[in-house]
Formats: sequence, structure tokens, C-alpha cells
Amino acid sequence: MGTKTMILGFCHAGGIFLGKNIDAKIHKHQYISVILALEGEFSITPRNSNQKNYEAVYIPGRTEFRIQTTTRDYTVFIHIDPYSVIGLRLQAAHQGFAPLDRTTLAQTVAHIRSWQNSQHKDQAAVQGILLSLLNQSGKGTFAHPELDPRIRKAMDIVARAGSPPLSLAKIAEYVHISPSRFSHLFKEEVGCTYREYARHIKLRDSIASMHGNRSLTEASFSGGFADQPHFSKVFKHCFGINPSHTRE
Repeated sequence: MGTKTMILGFCHAGGIFLGKNIDAKIHKHQYISVILALEGEFSITPRNSNQKNYEAVYIPGRTEFRIQTTTRDYTVFIHIDPYSVIGLRLQAAHQGFAPLDRTTLAQTVAHIRSWQNSQHKDQAAVQGILLSLLNQSGKGTFAHPELDPRIRKAMDIVARAGSPPLSLAKIAEYVHISPSRFSHLFKEEVGCTYREYARHIKLRDSIASMHGNRSLTEASFSGGFADQPHFSKVFKHCFGINPSHTRE
């Protein structure tokens, strides 16, 4: 990673990062990524594919890629929770890796510019940027997935409980099925393991604490991580950068 990247904001559906002179090695995010150069282009090299330049691009979660930026202006990284309504709508509109036209995202760019220069970086403004992005790039038919009611109940319980997430055995007990059956059903319905989803909840809560100007150690504990190194490892695995790079 070159110049530090700073986290501009966070809301329940995702976060926004800005950076310059970035050279991130092959990595993948659990979150959906929309990357947008405010000027010029950046290069993306998916694993086992050729490097190409883009003004803006939609990248599904868990896609392995390398990114390099060289423009003087910021490149914007918008990471969206794939389980949020905004994330689900974007996934309905884009079935895979997809270039985006920056001219069609003019309203989103204007929101980001305004947000960048604002002294009041609250969660409502971040939510507004994500909704603007959805309105401009997320056209498509959307229906909330009909999950097995036991899995929906489990996800609701986990969301209410917060961090640290309940163990697989405990959540299986709440929905009255065996741990092995719950593990299989969760992966089948949600598309990831319960352990991965629990890690997502922990990371979400730790990032929310970072946004509140708490130290990285405090943020780690608030999400239920054992220590800061563990939190940093998971953060880098999901976003491709160290959490220390999000601090100015």
C-alpha cells in the first residue's frame, strides 16, 4: 500500500474510503466493492486475468484482484455489506464484475465531493452516498430473498445480539435444529458459513467503533476480537488494507 487511505465514513450498510497512489496486491473482500476514480483511471488485475484500466467498476464480494492507482486525485472505495438491502439490490442489478460509466454516476461523485469537504461526516451522509450509488447504478428487479424461516430467525437474533456473536451451537439451539444441520442449512441459504457471517458482524461493529474515534485496540474489543492483531488481520483480509491506514 502506498499513501495512507483514510476512512471517510461508515453506516450500517457499508463504508467509504479515499486513497491515492495505492498498489494493493492480490486480495479479496467479503464486502461488495464499487471503485471510482474521481479523475482519470485506475488499473484492476483480476486473478488469472489481464490488467485493464477503468473509471469505475463494480466488484462482487470474494473476487480476487489487484488494484493500482496513479492519479493525483483520490480514488474512492465504497464497500457495501452484501447482506444489507442496498447490497442485495446491487447484486440483483449486477450479476458479476462490471465496468461502470463515471458520467452516469455524476450525482454520486457530487455527493462524495461534498462529503469530502464537509466538517460533519455523520452516518446519514454516508447512507445518502450509498443510496445515490444504488439509484444510479443499481437498476434492476429486486426481491428480498426468501430465506428458510429458521435461518432468517437466526440472522435476526445475531443482529440484535451484536458482538461478540453467539456460537454456532447456541444459535442452533435457539432455532431448534442440530448444529450440523444448522451449519449446512446456513451455508446453503446465505452463501457463506456461519463462522464467516459471525466474523462479518464482529468486523462491522469494530468499524463502527473506529468511526467513533476510538483507538484500534478499543475498536477490536468492541467487536469481540481477542486483540488488535486479530482484528487487523481480518480487516486486511476483507478490505485489502490495514486499519491503521484508515487514520490520517
